[in-house]
Amino acid sequence: MQDDKSMFTDEETGLTRKELTGLSRDEIRERARKNREIGHVFQVESVKLQVLDAQGNPDGPVFDLPADVMRAPGIIEYEAEPVEGEVILTPVARIHTRDSVENQGGAELYVLEVYPAVQGEGIFMGAPTVFTRLAGCTVGCHYCDTKYSWKARRGERYTPRQLADHAIKLAKPFRRIALTGGEPMEHPWPLVAEFLHWCRMEGMHVTIETSGVFFPDFNFHLGMGLGDNLWSIAPKLDAAKANYPFPDLNEWCNMAQRFSQLLQFKLVCATTDDIDESFDRMEFARRTNESIISYPTFIQPATMYNEKDAPEKVAQGIIDLTKQLQDYILTTGKFAQYRHFYVRPQQHALYYGAKRQV
Repeated sequence: MQDDKSMFTDEETGLTRKELTGLSRDEIRERARKNREIGHVFQVESVKLQVLDAQGNPDGPVFDLPADVMRAPGIIEYEAEPVEGEVILTPVARIHTRDSVENQGGAELYVLEVYPAVQGEGIFMGAPTVFTRLAGCTVGCHYCDTKYSWKARRGERYTPRQLADHAIKLAKPFRRIALTGGEPMEHPWPLVAEFLHWCRMEGMHVTIETSGVFFPDFNFHLGMGLGDNLWSIAPKLDAAKANYPFPDLNEWCNMAQRFSQLLQFKLVCATTDDIDESFDRMEFARRTNESIISYPTFIQPATMYNEKDAPEKVAQGIIDLTKQLQDYILTTGKFAQYRHFYVRPQQHALYYGAKRQV
């Protein structure tokens, strides 16, 4: 059998034997992680890797390597079934490369703005974060405080790697990024997954802010190595007059458990009726998945103002609504069994009103 360095010498990897001379195994792994053309490799659960040629056909022997070596877009993951002492590769999941999404609206993400601010919602409230806002949303929530992001195919166009590099550069001091919108999950999932991958490779923690309507097909991206992201699910209640039905919260709970992802639920409420519906929706999901009570769950008072409103007016309206919702929950005892339940207004709205990029 060839030595494990030889698998990296294929011209498709961008690493020649001359370049590898004198490099340690760990250095080779690091080069492989950062090389975008490393997708010509099979990964198997038994930690055996098969080199492929440019047409995707097996080319050479199977190698024994650590499972974390090949974590880059383009990898195809396979289960290993030993038959007569050999490894039989059977497909279980496929990672889409950029070329595979050309017919899904292009190979670029449409980005409205990328800026540093302090997270004003959820479990990371108060944490410096770089917000990356994608364009486009068809959910159409009545309470939405970023309606300027609804129109699709606006802003600047970035490949996932370009966008990750831009966000990472801004986030270096505090290592947190929020992918928001719009509705990020209306963009092609392979592109979003690649963005998450490159953020992970630089040690960034990413919060994905989504309505929960569009569920990504994680089964087709098992080899990507997405990291322990936080999925912030903000399902829309009836009063939001959204264009889609309430999402299946159990689906998100199952995803978090299976793929080791962090999860929080954020329910935007403007009235006590909204709280009643929020509780009923959560309890419905709880009937089939008791674990839902263990995830952080927030009642977030709606911020129904615009940029023309004075910050003082916005803050006072939020304070009054928060008091009303808190008193109702204290009186009714709803959510008492939820282990991490909070009534928490948007911090940035309290401080700055409806101003953008804060």
